[in-house]
Amino acid sequence: MNYKQNSIFVDNQIIILSYFISLVPVALVFSIFVADFIVSISATIFIFLIIKNKFKIIFDNNITKFAILFCFYLSIKSILANEETHSLLRSIFYIRYLLFSLLICYLYNFYPKFKKIFFRIMTLNLMFISIHAYLIHFLNFDLLSFNFDSISFKQNYSVLFSKEGLPESSNLTGFQTDYRISGIFYDESILGSYLQKILPIYLGMIFLLKKPKKYLIFFLFLFFLLPISGERSAFVLASFFIFLFVLTYQSSFKKKFYIGIIFLIGLSLIIGTNPNVKERIIGNTLKILTEKSSDQPDKKFNVNLFSRGHQGHFTSAYQIFKDNPFFGVGIKNFRYECKKDKYAGMYSCTTHPHNTYLQLLSETGIIGFLFVFIFFIYLLIKIIKIIFLNFRNKTFSSNQYKCFLIAVFINLWPLIPTGSFFNNWICISYFLSLGFLLSETYKINNIFK
Repeated sequence: MNYKQNSIFVDNQIIILSYFISLVPVALVFSIFVADFIVSISATIFIFLIIKNKFKIIFDNNITKFAILFCFYLSIKSILANEETHSLLRSIFYIRYLLFSLLICYLYNFYPKFKKIFFRIMTLNLMFISIHAYLIHFLNFDLLSFNFDSISFKQNYSVLFSKEGLPESSNLTGFQTDYRISGIFYDESILGSYLQKILPIYLGMIFLLKKPKKYLIFFLFLFFLLPISGERSAFVLASFFIFLFVLTYQSSFKKKFYIGIIFLIGLSLIIGTNPNVKERIIGNTLKILTEKSSDQPDKKFNVNLFSRGHQGHFTSAYQIFKDNPFFGVGIKNFRYECKKDKYAGMYSCTTHPHNTYLQLLSETGIIGFLFVFIFFIYLLIKIIKIIFLNFRNKTFSSNQYKCFLIAVFINLWPLIPTGSFFNNWICISYFLSLGFLLSETYKINNIFK
């Protein structure tokens, strides 16, 4: 389709808009305010497109219609329930994330240069993030501080200890450091979470633009940062993404086997050769999974649901849901509700329940929960169909479609600790993936019409 025949923008405006949207992955690293600003402006631009009657066809798919219903439910629920101002505003303006996704879909399908611009900026951004993180990991050198006195190789072969909390005169070695590399994110420690959400999009773009194999090697280089980051949930989800993609990838069993071996060897080298990474990913994980409470000293064996802290959060979220089953207590209200005496308990209160579906149950009720869970099942069925057809050598799905589909799917995976579903950073990350899935879905629907 010739975009100039359907455009209300001139070429220069489209190029500026393409760069503007492409800065979102960069803004997610350096400033959530800037990222949210871009999303809000994007939503406004898309409303302008709707008013000009240039983009009605993009609504003609089930995912978009279902997402609109979810946004509508959140807004109506907050208004009718007379929720607190912070909850009401988040509910009403939640639709801006969906409009942002739809603008990505618009640019993706009608302006070919957008995809190249987005990929180029994403590549440069990921190059800087990876170099910065690997220098900290291997050399203890921060590229932005240029403090050469801090350079050390000790963390690569020796267990690190911290004396924090001990008297300066203490002769004790200290406590083993909970080793995590946050890289450019510094105190936020979300390097792994960022890569888990961005890398599936990046891999999809590599296939979409038919980039040479050196970009796949760079993808591996980025993936191996996940165990180094120390974010176990992100590492598990990213590994799950690779597993599902290999299953859906249309190729011989031999080639898939070699891909699996490459990943296993790489992960073994990263985790097995560094005692600090090994302790964080394996040792510390086993410790928190089997940690016993003080009132269970004689219990021989114990298994926690991820950790004692997570169990406390999950329990209070479930109790809040039982007291407010239909509509929940409102977006971002878990943090206030869990302080009530009837929910009091060890680790019962925090900012959010640390699980997407328990947060939806407690804050939006069974109706809000069902919207997201039904969408998750829809994605699961899509993936199962692709895997089934793949084994029969009948799949017609593109590799980029599979990447974007699985990216959204793993973001909604229920059996793992997660960030707050309504957090701005999380929302932008999720709807960025959704934007690319909608883009490929729109393209496929128009090809087969």
